[in-house]
Amino acid sequence: MEELLSRLARRKPVEEPKATFTPQQVFMKYEEYSRVHAFRQGDMVVWKPGLKNRQRPAEGECGIVLEQLAQPLLTSTKKETEVTSPLFREPLDLAVGMLDSDGDLIVFYFDSHRFMPASNATILSRALGVLVPPLLTQRSRRSAFA
Repeated sequence: MEELLSRLARRKPVEEPKATFTPQQVFMKYEEYSRVHAFRQGDMVVWKPGLKNRQRPAEGECGIVLEQLAQPLLTSTKKETEVTSPLFREPLDLAVGMLDSDGDLIVFYFDSHRFMPASNATILSRALGVLVPPLLTQRSRRSAFA
C-alpha cells in the first residue's frame, strides 16, 4: 500500500490543453451575443453558433418561442447562484418549447441573446455544412397549429 501511494505521489498530473483564442475571435462572439432578435410567439429558434450553454436544445434542434418576457428572470438554483458558475445571474427572458422523448411539450427559459431565428440558422448551416432540421413554412406552421 505504501508503495502504491508513493507511485501515485510521483505521478505528474494530467493537464488539459488550454484553448487560446485571439482577441478577434472573442470580439466576434461578443458581437454575435450582442445582436438582438425580436422574437414572437410561434417563432422557431436555434442556438447561435458558439453560444450554446445548456444541454437542450441540442445542436441543430429547433425550439418554438412561447413567450418573450419583458422582465427577465434571474437564475435561481443553487448551482447557478454561485458566482463561479457561468450561469450566475444569467437573464432568462425567452420561454422556448421543445418536445421530450415522449413527444410532450416541455418549456425551458433561456437568455434570448444566445438564440437566432431558425431561418437564419438554415442559411448558416448550409454555408457551414451543419445539418439543421427543415423549417416549417408559414403555411404548414399555420396548419400544424390550427
